This record gives sequence, C-alpha cells and structure tokens, in this order.
Amino acid sequence: MTKKMKLDSFKHQTLVQDYTELQQETEAARNNLMALKQKKLTLQAEVRFLRQRHRYLEEEEQEQREPLDPVIQGLIRNGVDEQHTDAQLSIFRNVGKRKVSWKILWL
Repeated sequence: MTKKMKLDSFKHQTLVQDYTELQQETEAARNNLMALKQKKLTLQAEVRFLRQRHRYLEEEEQEQREPLDPVIQGLIRNGVDEQHTDAQLSIFRNVGKRKVSWKILWL
C-alpha cells in the first residue's frame, strides 16, 4: 500500500467514526425531544383539567352562596317582613356534603 492509500483509508475510517457518533447523538437528541413533547402534552392536559375543575368549584361555591328561591333570598336579606310574619324559615346545612337546603314552613 502506498502512503496515499494509507492516508485515504485513515481519513475514511475517521469519517465513518464521526458519522456514527453524530448519528448516535442525533438519535439521542430525537428521543429526548420526543420525551419532552410527551411531557408537554401531559402538562397541558393537566392544566386543562385543573382549569375545568377550578371553574366547576367556583360555580358550586357561587350556587351555595345564593339560594335559588327569590322568596327565600328576600327573607334572608330583609328579615321576615310584615307580609311574611307568619312564616318560619328553616335552614338546614350539611357542610360535609356541601349541600344547603332551604324550606319555608307556613304557620
């Protein structure tokens, strides 16, 4: 083998080795990118769920603060006025189940 052929063979081997290393680095970076994309999608789904849950809990809290019956709202806001002097307002609260029920008992 001539000196030139040896030099060309050495260059070829180093180029093949460099190519193999770059290919491995590229594959590792691609795998890392795919893992990061999957993590991003998971986090986006969690954020979407938590926003929906927060919205639902806010609506539930709002419903608990406001009785549905306007007559009951008036009684609570103004007290029992002359028109409803014979009414007795019974309020049952079950805090554990987060349920509020309102009942007017007419005497």
